[in-house]
Amino acid sequence: MTYKTIVITRAELYALVWAEPAMNVAARYGITGTGLAKICKRLRVPVPSRGYWARKQARQAVRADPLPAPVRGQDMEHQFQRWTTPEAEYLLRDEVREEIEEALAKVGSIERREDLECAHALMRSCARG
Repeated sequence: MTYKTIVITRAELYALVWAEPAMNVAARYGITGTGLAKICKRLRVPVPSRGYWARKQARQAVRADPLPAPVRGQDMEHQFQRWTTPEAEYLLRDEVREEIEEALAKVGSIERREDLECAHALMRSCARG
Protein backbone atom coordinates (compact mmCIF):
# COMPACT_ATOMS: atom_id res chain seq x y z
CA MET A 1 0.00 0.00 0.00
CA THR A 2 1.15 3.49 -0.73
CA TYR A 3 0.22 6.85 0.69
CA LYS A 4 -1.16 9.24 -1.92
CA THR A 5 -1.71 13.00 -1.55
CA ILE A 6 -4.51 14.46 -3.63
CA VAL A 7 -4.85 18.18 -4.26
CA ILE A 8 -8.02 19.55 -5.82
CA THR A 9 -8.69 23.20 -6.64
CA ARG A 10 -12.01 25.02 -6.35
CA ALA A 11 -12.38 25.21 -10.12
CA GLU A 12 -11.64 21.49 -10.59
CA LEU A 13 -14.09 20.54 -7.84
CA TYR A 14 -16.77 22.78 -9.32
CA ALA A 15 -16.33 21.19 -12.75
CA LEU A 16 -16.49 17.69 -11.28
CA VAL A 17 -19.61 18.10 -9.12
CA TRP A 18 -21.54 19.66 -12.00
CA ALA A 19 -20.38 17.03 -14.52
CA GLU A 20 -21.57 13.94 -12.63
CA PRO A 21 -23.33 13.01 -9.38
CA ALA A 22 -21.40 13.73 -6.19
CA MET A 23 -21.39 10.07 -5.15
CA ASN A 24 -19.51 9.20 -8.34
CA VAL A 25 -16.98 11.98 -7.73
CA ALA A 26 -16.54 10.90 -4.11
CA ALA A 27 -16.01 7.28 -5.12
CA ARG A 28 -13.36 8.32 -7.62
CA TYR A 29 -11.36 9.94 -4.82
CA GLY A 30 -12.06 7.21 -2.28
CA ILE A 31 -14.05 9.43 0.09
CA THR A 32 -17.68 9.50 1.20
CA GLY A 33 -20.38 11.76 -0.19
CA THR A 34 -20.49 13.55 3.17
CA GLY A 35 -16.75 14.13 3.00
CA LEU A 36 -17.10 15.60 -0.48
CA ALA A 37 -19.97 17.83 0.69
CA LYS A 38 -17.78 19.16 3.53
CA ILE A 39 -14.96 19.93 1.09
CA CYS A 40 -17.41 21.75 -1.21
CA LYS A 41 -18.74 23.76 1.73
CA ARG A 42 -15.24 24.66 2.92
CA LEU A 43 -14.23 25.85 -0.55
CA ARG A 44 -17.61 27.53 -1.18
CA VAL A 45 -18.33 25.40 -4.25
CA PRO A 46 -22.05 25.20 -5.09
CA VAL A 47 -23.45 21.70 -5.62
CA PRO A 48 -26.49 20.60 -7.64
CA SER A 49 -29.77 20.69 -5.75
CA ARG A 50 -31.87 17.63 -5.05
CA GLY A 51 -33.40 16.27 -8.21
CA TYR A 52 -30.91 18.00 -10.51
CA TRP A 53 -29.63 14.74 -12.03
CA ALA A 54 -33.14 13.31 -12.42
CA ARG A 55 -34.27 16.45 -14.24
CA LYS A 56 -31.16 16.39 -16.41
CA GLN A 57 -31.72 12.72 -17.26
CA ALA A 58 -35.33 13.54 -18.16
CA ARG A 59 -33.94 16.22 -20.49
CA GLN A 60 -35.53 19.06 -18.60
CA ALA A 61 -33.88 22.45 -18.56
CA VAL A 62 -31.30 22.60 -15.75
CA ARG A 63 -28.89 25.34 -14.85
CA ALA A 64 -25.60 25.14 -13.00
CA ASP A 65 -25.10 27.69 -10.24
CA PRO A 66 -22.08 29.88 -10.98
CA LEU A 67 -18.92 29.50 -8.95
CA PRO A 68 -18.88 32.47 -6.57
CA ALA A 69 -15.81 34.65 -6.26
CA PRO A 70 -13.57 33.58 -3.39
CA VAL A 71 -13.75 35.60 -0.19
CA ARG A 72 -10.67 37.07 1.42
CA GLY A 73 -8.60 34.43 3.18
CA GLN A 74 -10.52 31.52 1.69
CA ASP A 75 -8.73 28.33 0.71
CA MET A 76 -8.40 27.88 -3.04
CA GLU A 77 -7.61 24.17 -2.92
CA HIS A 78 -8.10 21.16 -0.68
CA GLN A 79 -5.48 18.56 0.06
CA PHE A 80 -6.22 15.11 1.44
CA GLN A 81 -4.42 11.83 1.73
CA ARG A 82 -5.48 8.24 1.33
CA TRP A 83 -3.92 4.83 1.37
CA THR A 84 -4.07 3.04 -1.93
CA THR A 85 -2.88 -0.11 -3.62
CA PRO A 86 -1.76 -0.53 -7.23
CA GLU A 87 -4.85 -2.68 -7.84
CA ALA A 88 -7.18 0.03 -6.55
CA GLU A 89 -5.46 2.68 -8.67
CA TYR A 90 -5.89 0.47 -11.73
CA LEU A 91 -9.61 -0.03 -11.05
CA LEU A 92 -10.16 3.71 -10.56
CA ARG A 93 -8.85 4.61 -14.02
CA ASP A 94 -11.66 5.91 -16.24
CA GLU A 95 -11.02 3.52 -19.13
CA VAL A 96 -11.03 0.52 -16.78
CA ARG A 97 -14.26 1.68 -15.10
CA GLU A 98 -15.86 2.02 -18.55
CA GLU A 99 -14.77 -1.52 -19.46
CA ILE A 100 -16.26 -2.88 -16.23
CA GLU A 101 -19.56 -1.03 -16.83
CA GLU A 102 -19.74 -2.37 -20.39
CA ALA A 103 -19.10 -5.92 -19.20
CA LEU A 104 -21.79 -5.61 -16.53
CA ALA A 105 -24.25 -4.25 -19.10
CA LYS A 106 -23.59 -7.30 -21.32
CA VAL A 107 -24.38 -9.65 -18.46
CA GLY A 108 -27.91 -8.25 -18.25
CA SER A 109 -30.45 -9.38 -15.75
CA ILE A 110 -30.71 -12.73 -14.04
CA GLU A 111 -33.41 -14.96 -15.47
CA ARG A 112 -35.75 -16.68 -13.06
CA ARG A 113 -36.02 -20.41 -13.45
CA GLU A 114 -39.44 -21.95 -13.36
CA ASP A 115 -38.38 -25.28 -11.88
CA LEU A 116 -37.58 -24.41 -8.28
CA GLU A 117 -38.04 -27.84 -6.75
CA CYS A 118 -34.54 -27.96 -5.27
CA ALA A 119 -34.51 -24.28 -4.25
CA HIS A 120 -34.75 -23.00 -0.71
CA ALA A 121 -38.29 -22.73 0.69
CA LEU A 122 -38.00 -18.94 0.89
CA MET A 123 -37.10 -18.74 -2.79
CA ARG A 124 -40.03 -20.96 -3.75
CA SER A 125 -42.44 -18.76 -1.77
CA CYS A 126 -41.08 -15.61 -3.45
CA ALA A 127 -41.43 -17.18 -6.88
CA ARG A 128 -45.09 -17.97 -6.25
CA GLY A 129 -45.57 -14.29 -5.69
